[in-house]
Amino acid sequence: MAWSNFQLENYDVMLDELQQVLTNNPNNLDALYAIGRVQYQIEGDPNKAEDYLTRCTEADPKSHDCLSYLALVKIGLGNPQDAAALYQRIIDIGTTDPIDYLHAGRTYATINDCKSAVPLLRTGYQMEQKQAEPNGDRLSAFQEYMSQCSAAFAPVISTQESGAPLLIPLGGGTPTSP
Repeated sequence: MAWSNFQLENYDVMLDELQQVLTNNPNNLDALYAIGRVQYQIEGDPNKAEDYLTRCTEADPKSHDCLSYLALVKIGLGNPQDAAALYQRIIDIGTTDPIDYLHAGRTYATINDCKSAVPLLRTGYQMEQKQAEPNGDRLSAFQEYMSQCSAAFAPVISTQESGAPLLIPLGGGTPTSP
C-alpha cells in the first residue's frame, strides 16, 4: 500500500503508513529503507534519512539496499570516508554486482585513496566486461576513475647496474627492461 502511495505521490500518507509499520515492528527493513529514501529523495532531509537508514543497517548489517543508500546519503552529507567504509562493507559481504565496485572505487578515488580504489575498480571493470551485455557507460566510468589514480600507480623506474632503466611492476612480479 505504501509504495502505491509513493507512485501516486501521496508521500505524507506513505510516511504515515510506514510509521505505523514501525510502531508494530521497529526493525522492519522495508519500512526503514523506504522512509530513509523518501526523507532523502523527496523531503530533502539527509539527517532523518541517515537516522532511518542507520537503523536499517543495525537491524540487518548485511542489507545491501540499506548500506548502499546510506552510503549515498553520507556522500550527500559530505562524509565520503563513511560512504567508502559502507561500500567496502558491501564488497566484503560478497557482492557480485560490478556497480558496487564502481561505487566503492569511485568513492575511494574521490577521497584520494587510490591504493584502495584501484583494485576495486579493476575487479569491477573485469566483472563488467564479463557481463552478457557490458554497459559501455559503466566501463567508461571505471576507466575514468582508474585514470584519476594512474599517477599514483605509475611504474617505478629504477636503473640496473648497467645503467639501463628497469621497470619495477606494481603489486609484485619480476622487474623487466623496457
